[in-house]
Amino acid sequence: MTTSAYSYRAARPDGTMELGTVDAPSGDAASSVLSGRGLWVLDVRPATPTLGRQRLSSADLALGLRLFGSLLDAGLPVARALGAFADVAPDGWRPALGNITASVREGQSLGAALASSAIDIPPVVIGMVQAGEAGSGLAAAVIRAADLMESAAATRAAIRGALVYPIVLTVAGSASLVLLVGVVLPRFAK
Repeated sequence: MTTSAYSYRAARPDGTMELGTVDAPSGDAASSVLSGRGLWVLDVRPATPTLGRQRLSSADLALGLRLFGSLLDAGLPVARALGAFADVAPDGWRPALGNITASVREGQSLGAALASSAIDIPPVVIGMVQAGEAGSGLAAAVIRAADLMESAAATRAAIRGALVYPIVLTVAGSASLVLLVGVVLPRFAK
């Protein structure tokens, strides 16, 4: 009998959410496996295969880091903060939260869990998280990483905005040159 991967969203007996994947022959079998683990199944669907890592927008990355940093700053331990983060996380974060949470519960550091997750997180963010874990304070490090991602997104938007005017001038100048060479000059040549 072949099994397939199923993504699930379930509630633990203490009310926290759990996201992840499970291998089972069918969706009903996946629900049974999860119920056997003491979880209340909210959603089970076939897992979408991914080729590589999912890229988050700078805004989603910054928002997710800001929310997670706020949960840590409120005094929640990392595992509980990840559980609470699952309820408020931006959509881009959701596919990877189950694996990140499972990795942290298995004893990996948050930095290592983020580095091995299904989403593409810049190495500078992972480095900041690892430095925060090593001693400067994880909550402050995650919030600083969110600040960095927000400023990078703002800089990127400012550069794009600044390039619009030269591009418009180039297109208008090229169009007027084509009009002069293709239409006006041939009329004078006659």
